[in-house]
Amino acid sequence: MKHLLVAVVLVLAVTQAVFADMRDTTYVLDPILVTATRTETERRNVPGSVTVLSAERLLATGATDVLSAVAVASPGVFITENGPSGFGLGDGSAGSITIRGVGGGTPNDQVLVMVNGQPDYTGLFGHPLPDAYALNEVERVEIVRGPASALYGSGAMGGVINVITRQATKPGDRITLRTDAGPWNTINGEMSALGRHGAFDYRVSASHTRTDGHRDDAAFERSHVSGDLAWNAGAWTIRTSGATTPFSGSDPGPTYGVAGMDIDVTRNRGSVGVEYDGRWFATEGMFYRSWGEHDFTNGWHSTDYVEGATAQFDYHVIGEGTISTAIDYRRYGGEAEDTSTNPVYDYGSHESSEFSATLSAVLPIGDRLSLVGAARAQNHSEVGWTFSPEAGMSVHITKTLTIRGSASRGFRSPSMRDMALFPASNTDVKPEEVTNIETGAQWKPLDWLATEVSVFRTTGDNLVVLKTPPPPPPRFVNTGSFTNSGVEAEARWMLSRLHGSLSVSRHEIGKTINTDGGIPVAVIGAPKTTVGFSLGTRVERVRLTVNYRYIAGMYGPDSNDADSLPDRLDDYGVLMLSASRPVFSYLSASVTLRNVLDTKYETMTGYPMPGFHATVGLSATLER
Repeated sequence: MKHLLVAVVLVLAVTQAVFADMRDTTYVLDPILVTATRTETERRNVPGSVTVLSAERLLATGATDVLSAVAVASPGVFITENGPSGFGLGDGSAGSITIRGVGGGTPNDQVLVMVNGQPDYTGLFGHPLPDAYALNEVERVEIVRGPASALYGSGAMGGVINVITRQATKPGDRITLRTDAGPWNTINGEMSALGRHGAFDYRVSASHTRTDGHRDDAAFERSHVSGDLAWNAGAWTIRTSGATTPFSGSDPGPTYGVAGMDIDVTRNRGSVGVEYDGRWFATEGMFYRSWGEHDFTNGWHSTDYVEGATAQFDYHVIGEGTISTAIDYRRYGGEAEDTSTNPVYDYGSHESSEFSATLSAVLPIGDRLSLVGAARAQNHSEVGWTFSPEAGMSVHITKTLTIRGSASRGFRSPSMRDMALFPASNTDVKPEEVTNIETGAQWKPLDWLATEVSVFRTTGDNLVVLKTPPPPPPRFVNTGSFTNSGVEAEARWMLSRLHGSLSVSRHEIGKTINTDGGIPVAVIGAPKTTVGFSLGTRVERVRLTVNYRYIAGMYGPDSNDADSLPDRLDDYGVLMLSASRPVFSYLSASVTLRNVLDTKYETMTGYPMPGFHATVGLSATLER
């Protein structure tokens, strides 16, 4: 409570400094979404819960990673962390994502992360790669909270996070440089260049991050290079993109245990796509592949891949309506070995494939009603057919008030870990399933103020869990179920010198129940209560930003105590302050105070987060 009072005082002080000189009003605009319907749609016509985060909003969080920024700025989303930078991979790593309590655990395979619509996860375990994205390549991130398998198939049980990279929108070139440094030899450097010349546009982004970590044996280092090149000819666009991310790190282990392993990982992705956007018809297609190699000091070595093709056909009907059909083919797998044994233990080479067909529609009816629906039929090479529908409606009561409701079904096909990779793997496992029902409202009482509230209930079944003896041996089986529910509310305001947001999430996270008996198990990394506050302003030439986040009711991994169950973590609040000022017309300097209240907290059991510390930075932008 003391920390919360200090945070409130600081916020009021910043607010008072600018209210006296505030005259003009700006507008909170209704964004155009892509991820929620797979076609461009106004937010007010989308019946589900969606958050759109611009690059500026992501940077304003003060986070050093894309997904950390998403978790700070989006209600209902959480990601575990264990240090000042980087997440790592394997046992002891951070980066476990939950949306509304779905996800978490090991592996973290119930939330789908995409880059420009390309699914990005490991081919053997099915989990995303939080270290494979850099802030300087991002234009915006769209987050769908709730199942989206009707549009995106397996893995979109809890929701979807779609990272959309930057593109040049006007002729000329633009180069941005940014660097910052802090304690523990923490250094981050970024460069991005993008431009448009005639029919061509390009982007090149590069970044490098390193830190010794705030604990012994907690070093992390990552390089990231990405880019794309496009040719535009009227209604046609051909675009190719690619990225590579080598990273390495050390796991210091929990405070009650011993140090973990070191990792050396390289992840890559690439795609080629074509788009046509006509008056009555639009189509797009893409070939993509992501692949990687993992080396751990415990002897684990693996290579994996995810590759596929997608084609979508949009038919523009009367008004602003769109009916779409899509087909998707995806193949994934890999091979692994344990080099610590003599002879080397071979886990084998494994592969699965999926083929899907989707029909979807966005149908505004007059000025008052919008209907949205989708259905997907997917055939998996091992588990057969799965069907996923979703439907919803938005009713525009007035120009400023919209009531919405939706129902959707999501699923996750078994991964190689579940079916084939280990002795506990089981070829008889079936897809995990969730059903979500929600309602909500959007209200814009003033031009500069937008509010939104959502109420949901999610039930899950057929969760894959490791069933231990008796009888032996342990095997992965479909026996878990859960029920989650909650309320999420958010307000966003944008005045000439004062902008920000306030979000509150209250979730009842049901423990996973084994239908054949056993003790209910709490979901890891899924807070019951989340409060997020952001405030930005300008005083003279100085830009000030305040971010505060409060987390309560969260569990972390078991600390090897007597009950062998997840441990309840302490509630906490973290405050961050930052200030930036132009030095020259093209150069700005900044200072960021992190964990200002020096809060002692963990998001993973036994992995304390850094206390109060500061980072300083420079950024430059050159245009011609």
